[in-house]
Amino acid sequence: MNAIIYFGRNEKPKDFPAIINLLHIVAKKKGWNVEGVVEEAVFAPDDTSDLKEYYQEHDSLYEFLNQNQIEKAIIMVKDVQDLGNNLPSILTFVKEMHESNRSVYLEAYDILSYENGQESGTFNFFLNMLSQGSDVEISHRNFLQRNGIEKAKLEGKYKGRLKGAKADPEKLKRKYNEIINLLNASLTIREISERTHYSINTVRKIRDLIHK
Repeated sequence: MNAIIYFGRNEKPKDFPAIINLLHIVAKKKGWNVEGVVEEAVFAPDDTSDLKEYYQEHDSLYEFLNQNQIEKAIIMVKDVQDLGNNLPSILTFVKEMHESNRSVYLEAYDILSYENGQESGTFNFFLNMLSQGSDVEISHRNFLQRNGIEKAKLEGKYKGRLKGAKADPEKLKRKYNEIINLLNASLTIREISERTHYSINTVRKIRDLIHK
């Protein structure tokens, strides 16, 4: 089976080479032939930043598939965020892959979205859980948190935050020092979110905290 390693984010993480290497290793173990690595920045349709003119809806990936005449293929990503940063766009993309007899593989969960002509119930359940929010990164983080908390409750390890408890402002400043430095450098909230991979909401909260 042909496979394409895909990365649809507008900024690479520090461990990007390690991620690509890992996906090559996984493909080899599964007997998939990697035809290439496709990188592109996939932006949300409602993005109003200066990057708006560079909107792409998985254009580079479709172009690669068409130019190389790859019909059946597995699109390999490390995690769901690597498919883009807008859930409706991701859901449409996955549907289009299935309609063309292609599949999406999430290495983090070791699941295929489509196999032997059938959609994966597990994969669909995962995307449906995420689709309850509008931001991929926040929804994904909440999904993992909810599942982690439920597991901890079952094991008797989770007690939650005490009623009325508040986070220590000084601890928050130390934890989010990178955000504070970028705020002092007069970057926009969106730019800081993209550079640090923290949600826009988190950046906004830290900005409000230091300006009190």
